[in-house]
Amino acid sequence: MRSDICLAGWEPSELRLPEKFTEFRPAQLEAVEWAANLDKRFGGMCLPTGAGKTLIAMALARVTGMRTAILTSTRGLQEQYMAEFGMGGLVNIKGRANYQCADKPPANCRMGPHSGCGLAGDLGCTYESERWTAKNADIIVPNYAYWIRANERGRGLDLTEEQGGPNPVELLVLDEGHRVAEELSRALRVSMRETHIRAAHLGYDPKCEDLVELAAWAREGAVDAGVELKMAIEALKRKASAVARDRVYELEELVDGLERVGRMNPEHWVVEQRKGTEWGRVWDYDCVWPGSWAESRLFVGVSKVVLMSATLRPLTMRMLGIPVDKGEFREWPRVFPATHTPIYHVPTVRMKYGVGEEELRKWIGRIDEIIESRLDRKGLVHTVSYARQQYLLAHSRFARHFVVNTNTNTNTDSESETAASVVERFKSMDAPAILVSPSFGTGWDFPGRTAEWIIVAKIPIPPAVSKVMQARKERNKQYIDYLAMQDLVQSCGRGTRSAEDRCEVFIVDDSIRWFMLRNKKLAPGWFSVQDTSGVPKPGKRVVEEGEIWTT
Repeated sequence: MRSDICLAGWEPSELRLPEKFTEFRPAQLEAVEWAANLDKRFGGMCLPTGAGKTLIAMALARVTGMRTAILTSTRGLQEQYMAEFGMGGLVNIKGRANYQCADKPPANCRMGPHSGCGLAGDLGCTYESERWTAKNADIIVPNYAYWIRANERGRGLDLTEEQGGPNPVELLVLDEGHRVAEELSRALRVSMRETHIRAAHLGYDPKCEDLVELAAWAREGAVDAGVELKMAIEALKRKASAVARDRVYELEELVDGLERVGRMNPEHWVVEQRKGTEWGRVWDYDCVWPGSWAESRLFVGVSKVVLMSATLRPLTMRMLGIPVDKGEFREWPRVFPATHTPIYHVPTVRMKYGVGEEELRKWIGRIDEIIESRLDRKGLVHTVSYARQQYLLAHSRFARHFVVNTNTNTNTDSESETAASVVERFKSMDAPAILVSPSFGTGWDFPGRTAEWIIVAKIPIPPAVSKVMQARKERNKQYIDYLAMQDLVQSCGRGTRSAEDRCEVFIVDDSIRWFMLRNKKLAPGWFSVQDTSGVPKPGKRVVEEGEIWTT
């Protein structure tokens, strides 16, 4: 590593960063300096909760002077970047469907061209205008899904000189870097729905899960579905309606999916059929190892790539196919004292598959005991699944204080508008208020008094029953435990975002004992769990402005 850049004594204002950032923390300057001077193409930084990764990313872009793309995994983090740095030149870019067509409202820019928009492809188009701004900005913040699909379709943001762009991206910062493989997998997945296949009048009904046969069928079906799509677009131009737009949406997705399936190599993909969904049968096509596509879809020749996460491990970089001689990894110690975020294992029951009613009653009782001892403050319960969330809602003595992002009819994920609105409502409430959900273990912050305690109701071990999970487990025996450890550590850190925060964490799944013994190397060095004999007395609360501690 070179030592060209020394930032000792620097202040944020010297890098044209917003005035709200009055000084750098020592770890921030050290991280920026390390990444800026790195002489290898890839750098991995394990930065603990509260290190201030958004400021590190922006400072790194300023220090190097490189055209920079900062990728985020959640809408919440993308909005956080814009809220903090939007006035300082940071530019956001999203998919076409996020912008309203200027010529054919209320259509969005994805549907506008099909509705006869006269501005399509021109800077008068809302999306093209935003894209032009992004292509000429020094620092941009797309999400992973947009970046990956843009690269797959050859519509990147002038990414490299190889693509002929006059303003190539030189520095790629992957925030929440522990989720990169997951984001790649999600973007590459193809789901074929039976209702869409039938609506396109395709002649063959795929009953098998043989990829060779399905790929041959997909290549033929793409041609027929393409004809149906052209007719649907013409119908939409003649008479715009919600039904006509939905028809175009469905056929676009079908054609895109068929073309992608037709190109699949059976050695690198698996297909699995699901039955009984609202779309009838669904065929899910997943790549066995997403890291195989990291260069072509994510890194795309960018000269410097930096991964950041509180839970990043060397294994993360290996899973992305980064050669050992091309990358360097560094881990920073915790920023805040461990006493600010004590993590307790409170003996309860082992929450394994098929746990019985007696054990579930003990589990509910322990969760209620923790809640009862802390009704003066707000908390968060990570349930791992919506089924556990609903069980808690039905049996807890404190269910009247629960805030949830689901109902009996709809399960919403952490990226939905419902989830975002529920979080805002929860944050605005007074204690006792308890956010109970499987959706907020990563990518969401609950600083100050928005959450002063957290319950991890179950170790988040993902099921390994699907074909793709089985295939990945065969490729890497640690894969399942790696995912679980990532989610566990992330879940424990949602409430401590600054030196002033205090957040107690309680793990009520006795599986934590064997899990930590077996997988300690998969966790950051600063992560540790204390065994207790019962629920500890409440710790100190977050001090709000104007308050003082009394003894």
